[in-house]
Amino acid sequence: MPNKHTLDLLAVTLAGQAEPAPLESELDETRLREVLTGRSVLAASERKQLLRSPAARRQLYFLADILRAETYARWRQAAIDTELLYQAAASSSVEPLQITSNPYYSLSLFPLDSEGRAWTLYLKLSAQLRQQVITGVRLIDDEEQVWLAGKPDSDGELSGDWHLPGSPIERLRQTKLHLKPL
Repeated sequence: MPNKHTLDLLAVTLAGQAEPAPLESELDETRLREVLTGRSVLAASERKQLLRSPAARRQLYFLADILRAETYARWRQAAIDTELLYQAAASSSVEPLQITSNPYYSLSLFPLDSEGRAWTLYLKLSAQLRQQVITGVRLIDDEEQVWLAGKPDSDGELSGDWHLPGSPIERLRQTKLHLKPL
């Protein structure tokens, strides 16, 4: 897996890339929707076109933004609350914690060490919300820090390791969490 420095360098290079001549045809919107929703994968020729063409990448980003907005609109229409509140307990011990203040999803935190420096996060979506997720979800706090991001599995579960500074318990005492479509 490439390191962050390599990815940053690639991003800068691609951002300054000129459109090749002659202009390649646009990617098929229906195909891109299938790829973005996980129902299909990009063909080798489509991957090459995305790598070579800033216009093709803009088209992909634009469709991803549309899918995200459509998903969020469906959540709002279904009155799905996306905020999760943590009622802080007085205990400072390091033990598993489950937050279920929202009927549409819950978050469990599992400490991996006795000092509370390493944690695993486990997000569980309700059946109703799971049906509304198309491209994936991100769990963010009020400061727009991403706690978890990805496509939940068929059971509506998504997990990952804690990667932000401090402990998640400390952050939960200072901020609220929000679920957003990817």
